[in-house]
Amino acid sequence: MPDDRDDFWDLAALLPPKKKVRVEPPVTRPYTVELTLPAQPAPPPAAQPFAVTAPAEEPVLSYAPPDNPFLVSVEITKRAGSFGFYRQFRADAIRLLHEGAAEVPYVQFFSYIPQYAQLTPLQLAYYLWWRQQLHAGVPLRCDDSYFRLYVYEILNLPDHIPPEEGVRRLCRAWRAYREALPKIDKYMTVWLADYCLVHRLPCPLAEIRSFLPAIMEHAGFREFYLGSASQLNEDGVAALLAATSDYDWQKSRFLQNTPDRETLSRHLFAAMIPVFRQWFARGECVFSGEKLAVLSRDAFSGSLCAHIVKCHITVRYQSFSHSTRLRASVTGALKHAENRLRAMHGQKSRLSADAAEEDRALINAYFDSLPASENPQKAAAEPPTYYRFYEPPAEPVSLADADRIEYLSWGNTRRLVSDAEPVEPVPPPPQPPAEQGRLDGTLRTYLSHLARAEYGLAAATLSEADMLEDRAADLVNECFAEHFGDIILEPTGQGYRIIEDYKDEVTEWLQKI
Repeated sequence: MPDDRDDFWDLAALLPPKKKVRVEPPVTRPYTVELTLPAQPAPPPAAQPFAVTAPAEEPVLSYAPPDNPFLVSVEITKRAGSFGFYRQFRADAIRLLHEGAAEVPYVQFFSYIPQYAQLTPLQLAYYLWWRQQLHAGVPLRCDDSYFRLYVYEILNLPDHIPPEEGVRRLCRAWRAYREALPKIDKYMTVWLADYCLVHRLPCPLAEIRSFLPAIMEHAGFREFYLGSASQLNEDGVAALLAATSDYDWQKSRFLQNTPDRETLSRHLFAAMIPVFRQWFARGECVFSGEKLAVLSRDAFSGSLCAHIVKCHITVRYQSFSHSTRLRASVTGALKHAENRLRAMHGQKSRLSADAAEEDRALINAYFDSLPASENPQKAAAEPPTYYRFYEPPAEPVSLADADRIEYLSWGNTRRLVSDAEPVEPVPPPPQPPAEQGRLDGTLRTYLSHLARAEYGLAAATLSEADMLEDRAADLVNECFAEHFGDIILEPTGQGYRIIEDYKDEVTEWLQKI
């Protein structure tokens, strides 16, 4: 194909041709040069590799926790050297630890790593006021940053806040704000365990029992919170239920709506103790293995820590494990125990409990053994206390006494009915020889005091003879009814009195005997 492009832009064709310049190489002649070489120096030393020597770790504490059978050994180590990280935070914390506060309104505060230096004057004033009210048991409105700042304060001042007091403050603050700040469960579960391990403190189960299931959900190191499980006391059962049950008994409406929740929860734990003991005996609860597990981590990971408290934790422990079968058994037994607790207080069983027969038998035996004072269901089944007054007397029935009562009743009948209505007389019953027509010394003295209106002395006379006044009055009336033709004593609100119409006759008769 012909090239029909025009050559307007062919500039090389317009320029004159260049002359070629020939360059001849220079002519060189050979020559000799004598060189004197110096002595060969020693080779330089081989380069050494650059090495960074890490500061050695100094062991601070090594111990075997006596209160937790799963923890075999705990070793706390601290890196040598001194660093200035967060030194100012610790100085500020010491300075403000006992600072007083006046009431101020809430001021919002946010920081990923909260420190005192980040607070404005209003924020600092509110933090001090909030902290003061928290210690007084009045938790005010709080942000996560204020909460973290308070926790950092406790973690970094073990020499100013005794660890025994520090763990109580951590637990109370956690319990007060975990519902409003649900994210704190995740890191507080780790930091509380580290704080107790570093300072050789037992797990504070009594302080955290109310939300132990949530802790078990977030805890990667459950063995710390299961320290009392093998002891099978209230704390141990609470920890086991939190770790092995699918049912959270603390969310039960029955237990939440009762004012006596503490007593009912104790019954729940006590009913589960023999069940857990049985599972231990069968080997279904596995708390140890031949090989120890090892936990190694920096203490208070993710928190603000000055160098004085920064350390490393190494724990050798027996791993806790459980089977799916055990979890189903615990859940079924726990629901059956609550159903019995409901029935004991007159409520219907609301929970579907798939518990084994032997577990049911142990739980039923516990509730059946409770006295009526602690079991309202058993107390309602017992007859009222006043029923005992209607029970037949222990001594045998006396026919003579029955005849005597009938005879006296006929005497009253004669006095009540009119003369127009004849009443068939009833012969007097036979009387014991000691009571035939005579009064003994006690009854004569008693009757003499009544004749002189000395009612106190009359009662004292019967009391000394260990005789009831009703019995004494019956004997006197029987004697006079037989020989005098009528009874002479009548009951009043304060005791017995001589009938007014017979006072003179009785007085005359007493003077003759």
